[in-house]
Amino acid sequence: MTLLLNLLLPGAGLIMRRREWLGFCLVLLFGVCADVVLAGWLIAPESIPLWLQRLALGMTVVTWGLSQWLYAHQGRVLRRRSAAIQNLARDARRALDSGDRAAADHAIESMRAIDDESPELDALVAEMKLDLLHKSDSKPVVRSDVGTAV
Repeated sequence: MTLLLNLLLPGAGLIMRRREWLGFCLVLLFGVCADVVLAGWLIAPESIPLWLQRLALGMTVVTWGLSQWLYAHQGRVLRRRSAAIQNLARDARRALDSGDRAAADHAIESMRAIDDESPELDALVAEMKLDLLHKSDSKPVVRSDVGTAV
């Protein structure tokens, strides 16, 4: 879906792949250049100089090609990030299962450095909090200030 969208409207696929500003700039540049080309060929060919039409056509083609290359590059980056996050999540789960909280914290911080919006990261943090909550529930809490007047 995003590939088709990026082929038809260069830059739109980048917007859907978390590169909003770059995608927006490419969509805008492609749209303006394509409008100049269409206006020069179909709407008012005599009012737009031929050199401007050719320049706009060249920029349209370059923008389209650049958008496709950046889309493919962003796909490779996201696949590498996903693989790294999955490996770190596996390491963090192993550390949590073995009770090594320091190693789990390190893996989670490494995940946060790679992608702080990862659903795997949110799940691991929630799992750690639940684990801490269950451990604290198993110990009786004794409060010395219960029943005293202030």
